[in-house]
Amino acid sequence: MTNKICLTTLFILFFLINGCEDKEPGISDITKLDALVTELETQVFARNVFQSPALANRYLVHTDEALNAQYYTWSSIPFLFYDRLKLAVQLEEKAKEAGLKNYQAVGKLFQAYIADRITQLFGDVPYSEVIANGGELGQSKYDFQKDIYIKVLNDLKEVNEMLDPSAEMIGGDVVYNGDVMKWRKLSNVLRLRFLIGMSLKTNDPDLNIIADFKEIVENPNEFPIFSSNEDNTNFYFDLAEGEEYPFFEDPKFETSYFLDAYFVDLLKERNDPRLFKMAEPEKVAIDNGISPTDLEAFNGIKGSNLLEDNQEAVQKGNGSPIHSRYYSDPANEPSLTASYFEQEFTLAEAAQLGWISSNPETHYKNGIVSSMEFYNIEGNSINEYLTQSNVVFSPNEGMNQILTQKYLALFLNTDWLGAYSLRRTGLPVLDNSGNGVQNGGIVPKRWNYPDTELESNLENVTEAINRQFGGQDDINGLMWVLQE
Repeated sequence: MTNKICLTTLFILFFLINGCEDKEPGISDITKLDALVTELETQVFARNVFQSPALANRYLVHTDEALNAQYYTWSSIPFLFYDRLKLAVQLEEKAKEAGLKNYQAVGKLFQAYIADRITQLFGDVPYSEVIANGGELGQSKYDFQKDIYIKVLNDLKEVNEMLDPSAEMIGGDVVYNGDVMKWRKLSNVLRLRFLIGMSLKTNDPDLNIIADFKEIVENPNEFPIFSSNEDNTNFYFDLAEGEEYPFFEDPKFETSYFLDAYFVDLLKERNDPRLFKMAEPEKVAIDNGISPTDLEAFNGIKGSNLLEDNQEAVQKGNGSPIHSRYYSDPANEPSLTASYFEQEFTLAEAAQLGWISSNPETHYKNGIVSSMEFYNIEGNSINEYLTQSNVVFSPNEGMNQILTQKYLALFLNTDWLGAYSLRRTGLPVLDNSGNGVQNGGIVPKRWNYPDTELESNLENVTEAINRQFGGQDDINGLMWVLQE
């Protein structure tokens, strides 16, 4: 079953979720739950492809205007995910009432995932009172980020225990087609992600980060994890109207998005065949007779440069535009919430840190190979890539190699995950040396709280700002998870 969700279907799902009790009392509980699962997958799993993370993380450069993400002039953004959190709470509550544990577990998983997305943007955020109030944000108190992660980690462990392949199949599932075992794997992969994301907090006596991570890895029967790209949360796009890839027929994507020189140089230094899947050759190179199959036909422009300098460079034919498939192919590639290659780079990092006994090189190679396979790179090209001196794993340079390859693999997918990994580890070291970037050339650590909170929930948001950042809602303030 492919995840083809048209607009008409979504209207029907919205009706089922919100209007069944009064208008169609005969519709079964399970039909309502199916509708909630589909709506959540469409609102959450499909929405991991954004320009902003790619601009901030020096994957892409926008040349039409100076965008905040690219130039680090970050400010207030809305609480974007609480509407989806409400759907997840509804799914858990309705499933609990119906006695359907697998659906209940999926609702709890979505809550944990959404909580992570929200708190990674800001730091402390409303959570426990929102859950207690049926997903309504209201004027909720702000939970400590530490408490949020304690809860979501416990919830995900419970999700793994609740999911039972011998019980009811999960209907409405357009990503895993009701496969309960794949949902179990996802719950444990997310736990690994959140645990490695707290690598700076291993000395906290209230947490068992390394032990919990090790428990998952060493007990695969109890805590199954991904084994290949077949386990990815692939949300596929389609030809039908409303189902296309997010940038399909986007005129700005066609004319104003180029690859960043930093990113291109990393790929070229490694003779990386993924570059041909990500970019088009620059015009000046083709005009000079360089073959479009030659890596030398590809060059980036510096995202931290002044906008007018980049515009001038483009006018001269410099810079490789983003590959045409991103705006000309309605299906293009799936949106990923979690992937096997992300998991393998997470395991490689943990092994390099000494958290687990497995060989970091094995996971490092698995991550590279599965990323290449995601881009449909042929096996011979992959094998050649792995033999290069700057790709062959070196224990002394291992962490930099692992995190650089993770950075390369997360291009234009998996939401802000690549940026959050870099924010936590400092690797790889981005090039922000251009004279156009703001904030001292430093990638901001967070966003300001929403203006709506300052208007309607001032007491609670002020308390959160005071206890975290000394009274200043600072984009460079270190949230708990980033404090050593």
